[in-house]
Amino acid sequence: MEQKNDPIKNPAPPKRYRRGTKLKRFCKVCQTKSIFNVTGDNELVCSVCGVKKTKEPGEKTYKRQKPLNT
Repeated sequence: MEQKNDPIKNPAPPKRYRRGTKLKRFCKVCQTKSIFNVTGDNELVCSVCGVKKTKEPGEKTYKRQKPLNT
């Protein structure tokens, strides 16, 4: 008998957040526990330093935004 909910055969989809959601996370760049705003394309943006944190399955990328006044 095969199990229907076998996690190896059908893994869970990557977690997606609704746009405009605010999440408390630890930012590795500015070393603070800050609020991350969810933008479109499932991207988390730090409210302190403005670093984009994309949630790809098994991949962690940190893209630093350019400062506003250059």
